[in-house]
Amino acid sequence: MDDVEVGRHTAQLAGTVDQVPEVRRMLAKCLGPEHPCLNDAQLLATEASANAVTHSASAAPGGHFTVAIEWTAESVVVIVTDQGATTVPYRMHAQPHDTSGRGIDLIDKLSHCWGLSRRRAVETRVWFELSAIPDGGALSKPHP
Repeated sequence: MDDVEVGRHTAQLAGTVDQVPEVRRMLAKCLGPEHPCLNDAQLLATEASANAVTHSASAAPGGHFTVAIEWTAESVVVIVTDQGATTVPYRMHAQPHDTSGRGIDLIDKLSHCWGLSRRRAVETRVWFELSAIPDGGALSKPHP
């Protein structure tokens, strides 16, 4: 069996809305423009990062969130970790005219697999995996 080359990158970003586009740039730099999962990874990471800087303590002055990326030539895992919230994350039921509330639905529909873990008021972690290989590819395994 061939060894699979795996790239890894982690960055801590300020918990501000202007850092969300930086996540897209970071993915483009890590994966490269020809990666088959780039566009979906950017979309889903944008949604998860926007949630982190909107609905968590990461949005407080001095707050931050972390984005970890692990990738191969055909798959990518993205983990977005924020500083938690006192409220429980839940799936919105957006109406056609709503301009928000679709992030988790998009992650659910576009990713190979995904999950969410939470330590109340300490951190919330959302992760997803995308793969150009129908069975999930080399990175497919349980994630934090």
